[in-house]
Amino acid sequence: MAGDGGPVTLRGIAERLGLHVSTVSRVLNGPSGERGRAASGETARRIRELADELGYRPNPHATSLRTRRSNLVGVLFPRLSEIVVATIYEGVEAEATMRGLSTFVTNTQDDPAVQRERIAMVLGRRVDGQCRTPSRWSTMPRSTSVRDTPPCGTPARCWRC
Repeated sequence: MAGDGGPVTLRGIAERLGLHVSTVSRVLNGPSGERGRAASGETARRIRELADELGYRPNPHATSLRTRRSNLVGVLFPRLSEIVVATIYEGVEAEATMRGLSTFVTNTQDDPAVQRERIAMVLGRRVDGQCRTPSRWSTMPRSTSVRDTPPCGTPARCWRC
């Protein structure tokens, strides 16, 4: 827990309050309609107060195990030094945030082999989607289609920016 240098956990809160971890979890992380029914008003108040006092923050990795969603979008660019990339990324991030998703960006160094490595890394993070441009985008003919880029492999969505 926070006092022992580790992160504050649901289990730690439950132990300090003498409650079952599932009760604490439902109060702090359950669907909003269930939070009020997860425990009595007094118990829920005690749980929330201790969580606030200790600085509890939900663990996104634990949540993703339960929901089978990472809420992550991997964004792959061939060159991060291109000035337009920052503007594109800001738009991608803004749209993702509006949908409750987080983004991370990686550089493929405009190299198809590096792009394949980065795609594997992004997929290893169990992303819910990818946004990528093909390597050598500055030299690709305008007629190049999405079908010409490597397959996405994500269970949800794959976008070509």
